[in-house]
Amino acid sequence: RIAILDVLRRADGVVTVSDDIRRVLIGDGIPAEKLFVARRGIDRGVYHPGDRDRARRTLGLPADRPIIVNVGRLVDVKGHTHFIEACRRMAANGVPFRAYLLGEGPLRPMIQRQIDESGLSQLVELRGSQSSARLAEWYRAADLSVLTSLSEGVPNVLLESMACGTRFVASDVGGIPEIADPAFDRLVPPADPGALADAIAERLAESDSTAGRRRRFEPPSMADSARDLGATRWQVFRKLVVPFCLPWIISVLRVNIGLALTGAIVGEFIASQHGLGRAILYAGQTY
Repeated sequence: RIAILDVLRRADGVVTVSDDIRRVLIGDGIPAEKLFVARRGIDRGVYHPGDRDRARRTLGLPADRPIIVNVGRLVDVKGHTHFIEACRRMAANGVPFRAYLLGEGPLRPMIQRQIDESGLSQLVELRGSQSSARLAEWYRAADLSVLTSLSEGVPNVLLESMACGTRFVASDVGGIPEIADPAFDRLVPPADPGALADAIAERLAESDSTAGRRRRFEPPSMADSARDLGATRWQVFRKLVVPFCLPWIISVLRVNIGLALTGAIVGEFIASQHGLGRAILYAGQTY
């Protein structure tokens, strides 16, 4: 972290993917005027709304109960143990659901053991990593995406889920609040399986009245994100590079103007002495 901050302090400009990261870096001593936010884009050709029933048939999923997906690498920071505990509480309370964890990682054996020991083997499944096209089908098939991370920036999995028209329940960490819409989504404290179970159950029980409504934040496409990044680079250049270079540019211009004037005077003198008219003057001005 110290090495990273040292590099950022020496950089002319720093682009972050969220306002939250920008605030953290300001707190770490990075000047605010060097920090710019550019949202990450997603492939809209892959991640887009579609027919839920068709997606479930494609994936071989049940059509008669709510589907929850949890997408992410199976590592500690993703908080999967809290998700499994929330599933156990929902099952104990009679909440109907099927949950699927999509991703691989070193914690897979431990998570599978927790599923088995919690009596959830018929309700919660590990389905491993998925291709982008397959993952988009999972989002379209699901009633909810759930992300239980303990720390995040702005997670791609939520942007992808949103682009496919799927609501989410997620930890209230990092940049997630910046993209959440209360009309669609729920945020819960991290590492709180009780609050998580309640939020998922409430969201599943509510009728989805968001059809046809636009979110307050829409994930940008890759092309939109590239344009934003290009605009950000221009801001960096205009705000940081131009002021730094301007004194040097002015100095160079002064020197060049001085040389041009000197050359013009010399050219005029030589021309007057040798009857060459203004032919030498041009050569002097371009010296």
